[in-house]
Amino acid sequence: ALATGDVKDAVVLRPHALEAQLGIPAAEILNVIASQFRLAAAVRGGVAEYHLERYLRGLPDVRKVQHIIEDGKPDFEIEYRRERFLIECKNVLRHLHAKRPKVDFQKTRAAKGDPCSRYYKPTQFDVLAACLHPVSQTWEFRFAPTSGLSPHLTCPGRLSPNVLVGETWPSDLRVLLDAM
Repeated sequence: ALATGDVKDAVVLRPHALEAQLGIPAAEILNVIASQFRLAAAVRGGVAEYHLERYLRGLPDVRKVQHIIEDGKPDFEIEYRRERFLIECKNVLRHLHAKRPKVDFQKTRAAKGDPCSRYYKPTQFDVLAACLHPVSQTWEFRFAPTSGLSPHLTCPGRLSPNVLVGETWPSDLRVLLDAM
């Protein structure tokens, strides 16, 4: 609910637009999200993008940050030192694999008749931003160049969905971009 106007010392609360649209209060909306795994995962992905955008906007030498909200497109386009970079944001899974965070790195669905379309092409974006919140409980990221990710074993021209966050993945995106 949002506070509106102040009549003497009274605060009038009006429902958030989403509460009005869905016809239930915020607490019930949160209960619905929490009770449905896929919905909660989508919300976590959106919140990771929110935190990544805040991080990107705070980086020196980043002149432009565009949050792209379109299916099949990377999450962000930035301009860093007059060069354009495309960034895909992904959460890691909650449990470690081989003592390292594993990125949830495949699309939710494949196109009909093309199971390989579930996997990313290395040309779709330049940088993978792995959000470590599911394992660290802090909104931190590690970055890797798409060119350094392993190819898919059975889908030519696609990236492997088995991505473990490497110890050398920097937490400062500028380190990676300067090396690229």
